[in-house]
Amino acid sequence: MRTITTFRIADYLPNQGTGYNFWSSYPNPPTYNPAATFGSVHNGTDYQLYQDTSSDLGYSPKVTILAPHNTVTVGGNVTYGLLRSAEYWYGSAPVPQIPGYNNAWYEHDERLLASAYAQDEVRLFDHTVHITPGVKFLDAYTISSDAIGIYYPIGGTVANNQHFVSPTLGLNYAPLPGFSVYASWGRNIKFPNIGAYYSNIAETNAAGQYVVVPISIKPEYVTDYELGTRYRHAGFLGSIDAYREYFTNTFVSVTNPTTALSTTTNGGRSRYQGIELTLEQHFGHILVGRWLGYANYSYNQAVFTSSFDSSAVGQVSAGQPLANVPKNMVNVGLGWRLGGIDARIGAKYVGPQYVNQQFAGVPGGLKIPGYTVTNIGLFDTIPLHEVDVKSVRLALNIDNAFNHHYVVAATSNSDYYGNPYLSVFEGMPFSVYGSATLTF
Repeated sequence: MRTITTFRIADYLPNQGTGYNFWSSYPNPPTYNPAATFGSVHNGTDYQLYQDTSSDLGYSPKVTILAPHNTVTVGGNVTYGLLRSAEYWYGSAPVPQIPGYNNAWYEHDERLLASAYAQDEVRLFDHTVHITPGVKFLDAYTISSDAIGIYYPIGGTVANNQHFVSPTLGLNYAPLPGFSVYASWGRNIKFPNIGAYYSNIAETNAAGQYVVVPISIKPEYVTDYELGTRYRHAGFLGSIDAYREYFTNTFVSVTNPTTALSTTTNGGRSRYQGIELTLEQHFGHILVGRWLGYANYSYNQAVFTSSFDSSAVGQVSAGQPLANVPKNMVNVGLGWRLGGIDARIGAKYVGPQYVNQQFAGVPGGLKIPGYTVTNIGLFDTIPLHEVDVKSVRLALNIDNAFNHHYVVAATSNSDYYGNPYLSVFEGMPFSVYGSATLTF
């Protein structure tokens, strides 16, 4: 229910007491008084409990009907998800968990996802033409509840129900052995993440009163087109495809700089488009062992296609790029196998990319540079003759073999004087690790 695109930035996680009860300045703060209970604010904030627990339970039935010229698949899924998230402060362990007393927040979320689909694969003209129409019904019922806490002067619950009918159509034509041309079209939906519901609880109205407001965020819709071709012969595989995706109600994650709470809002229309190229060659046995080479390239472009303005996001113009989408990515590598031993070396290049502003959630003018990382892996599968253990697989991995310094993600901000700067997440340095996996 919680994904990487929706997150909560908590107050920092210190290794000792904070020295002050920072929540005293918040409206309707919790009643816990660390100084009165433990003699000082420092002693009363020695322990911080930060917890996130989630669980999912689901069922996915499927029935396949085989016919001479087509295969019909009918199925569905029902998944119930539960999330509990909370932060508490205290001066000793175990930390009491009392909403309204010593909590920054206490959140209880539920989501019921249900879907039903039918798909038919029709084979025509001696199986040279495959047509795959399909349709899926999706439904999401979401409940988000928050108790009184530092960030929530009042408690409350919001809920809504959203659904969508998703059609798809695929076409594959293989006029020659090993060669095919394909095309696809489809419409889909992305339901708002649970973070989109946070700001609706304890929002202030025109009179300055804290209220719970109805959910206004809309789902994100996408229409996808893809056209490509692939060829396979004598150990060679090559493919190239072009795609274009149109998004409506593009999700934007914004952060309140005062409470540090992140939520999701809609940000107009956007478009993703690009080209993907794949080459792979099995060279067979050369001198010692069998060899494989591969190369992948992708060109990606993501831009907003409508202009919009909001108090949280600011002004965004059509044509402005989206963040975290490198235009160019390249993967090249070489593999070797002898018996049960595998060795691989691969290099990955990720081009420059725009980054989001820390609070607005949309790009400014700053980028992170491109980078190249080389990884090496060595694997050996050893068969065993024990009754219960079939084999053991040993792995040795060397990541960032040349210890290249690079930045994988960042957000932009400005200092007191208005000068822009980046808060960056650095990539892993040179690393070596191993593993052993038993097969029973």
